[in-house]
Parts: sequence; C-alpha cells; structure tokens
Amino acid sequence: RLRTVTGVQTCALPISLVIHGLSAQHEFAYDRAVMSHEPWRWISNHWVHWSDSHLFWSAGMFLLLSIACELVNRTQWSVATAASTIAIPLGLFVATPGLRTYGGLSGIDSALVFLLLAQIGANAWRNDETRTLIATAGIAGGFFAKIVYELIADAAFFAGNSGGMFPVPAAHLVGAAIGVAVGLWPHCSRQISSAIMANRSLAHAEGRTP
Repeated sequence: RLRTVTGVQTCALPISLVIHGLSAQHEFAYDRAVMSHEPWRWISNHWVHWSDSHLFWSAGMFLLLSIACELVNRTQWSVATAASTIAIPLGLFVATPGLRTYGGLSGIDSALVFLLLAQIGANAWRNDETRTLIATAGIAGGFFAKIVYELIADAAFFAGNSGGMFPVPAAHLVGAAIGVAVGLWPHCSRQISSAIMANRSLAHAEGRTP
C-alpha cells in the first residue's frame, strides 16, 4: 500500500517542481478571467506554487498526509483527494467572485488533515477510546483556529506571505468539509443503518404483540 501512494506522488509532485522551475505559474494557476476557455486550470491550479516556501510546505504536507491517509483507508483517501481537487476551484469560483488567482495544494492538504482526524476520531468513538477522541477533537480545533487566523490576518500560518502568496481560507474550508464528510460517512452510514434496522425490528415486534 505504501508503494501505491508513493508511486502516485512521485508522478504528481514533479509536475509542481517543473511548473515552479519554469516560472510557469500564471499559465496553470486558477485565473477567474480565463477559466471558461482554459479548462485545464480547474485541475492544474493545485500544482502551482508562488514561492519556494509555498512549494515546500504545501507539497511536502501533501505527500506526508497522503501516505498517512492512504495507509488508514485507500478508498477514502482517493475519494477525498479527487473530490477536493474538483470542489475547491468550483467553490472559489462561486463563493469568492473577488478572487482573481489561486494556486497550491493547501486546500487538498486541509481535506487530508481533516480526513485523517475524522478517521482517527471515528475509530476512537467505535472503540470507546475517550482520550484519543478528546485529543483528536483538540487537534481539529487547532487546525480550524489556523484557518480563522489566516482569515483574520490575511497571512499563511506556515509559509507566510513570501513571494506575494496570500492564503485563501475559503479553499481550506471547502477541503476541511470534504475531509470530514468522507472520513465520517462510513461511521454515520453504519449508525443510520443500525437505527433503521432497530426501528424495523421494534415495529415488527409490536405488530406481533397480541
């Protein structure tokens, strides 16, 4: 499984390095003015980085989080990565009409952070591990506080504003929502199924009562 995710990342991350090395960011970034007739930007925007620091933090975290999430559940990792890749630029286009350009993996990083926390939290809930559940909730709260900080300060928490790069909290919020949804869906669906079966059993038992 580790070889699978490593293979994917060794194919994907060099794209970021090539774009960065050629200083071709503006040809691949999200650019609201040209999205309609340059459709590749809906995907390629994630591989654009505005500075060395941005590339280091964004792509580095993507690699580490991808390995961790894929080792826990490969399907959830794939769904969260694909969904956030598509949903983030769409969300920005709809919700942030004043945003002209965007690039980077930080939105997908946010999806994978919250996916991993949701996976750990769901397992802790299922196994009645209170301390792990509390710790997971605390970490999730810390990452949410990071997003709020970037929204207020208009500065990236880790990479700063180097190279003219500014954070886009909306992308992080979309990613976080997807990560939580994908991570908790199996747990929630089991709970819903169990509740439906219990109600059916109760109704059947009441129907047989003389």
